[in-house]
Order: sequence, then C-alpha cells, then structure tokens
Amino acid sequence: MDPITIGAAFAVAKAAVAGVKEAIALGKEVQECYHDISAFFTAQGEIQAAVIQQEHDQKLGKQKDATAEALDAMFASRQMFKMEVELREH
Repeated sequence: MDPITIGAAFAVAKAAVAGVKEAIALGKEVQECYHDISAFFTAQGEIQAAVIQQEHDQKLGKQKDATAEALDAMFASRQMFKMEVELREH
C-alpha cells in the first residue's frame, strides 16, 4: 500500500471517529453509528495490512523508498490505536 493510500485510509478513520463523536454528542446511540464504526475498522485493517506488508518487504530487502513508507504506515498505525481507544471511551 503506498503512502497516498495509507493517507486516504487514515483520513477515512479520522472522519469516522469524528462522526461517532458527533453522533454521541447529539444523543444518538452507538448502534446508530454503525456506518462510521465500520468505516473506522475497515481503514484500520487496511493500515495494519500496509504495516505488515512493509515489514515483509523490508525482510526481503526491497528498498523502494521503504523507510518513508514504513514510517508513514507505523505513524498511521499508532494513531489508529489512539483513535480506537478514544472510540472505546465514548
């Protein structure tokens, strides 16, 4: 997964978290946020797959801008974890 795709998945996840927060603030139930929650976990899965692919590529010695891509993937993965915790707390 290239950095643009990781960025797009991360943007989807951020929007989903914002949607859930807004819905809860408006008094809606978590069940009513299914679409946003589903989008978040789909994006999280895409980012986790990118991290795994980056680790695999590095082990195989593939070096096509691997450092930058790995950093993007790891940053997104850590941010996704923080957003997941935030969702759980709501």
